[in-house]
Amino acid sequence: MSEYIRKSTIDEELKTAPASGGDPNFHLVQALGKIGINLNQLTKVANATGELSPKLDEVYDQLQGVLNHLVEKSLKEYHPDYPNY
Repeated sequence: MSEYIRKSTIDEELKTAPASGGDPNFHLVQALGKIGINLNQLTKVANATGELSPKLDEVYDQLQGVLNHLVEKSLKEYHPDYPNY
């Protein structure tokens, strides 16, 4: 951190790693993180009020979509004949 501050104070060009870090699954991991945050917030509300939010179905659908995408991607990667087998 001190190196970053030192360089920024002398106006050197700072190079940063891309947000994805080169990870092809970055967007899926990011989506799962956001879904996890939403689920955590809904869980806190449910624990505080004793009632489930109607938004829980929406979060479930989002999670199901990401999981389906991961399964599809894995099948294509590990089974070249998918979906024709």
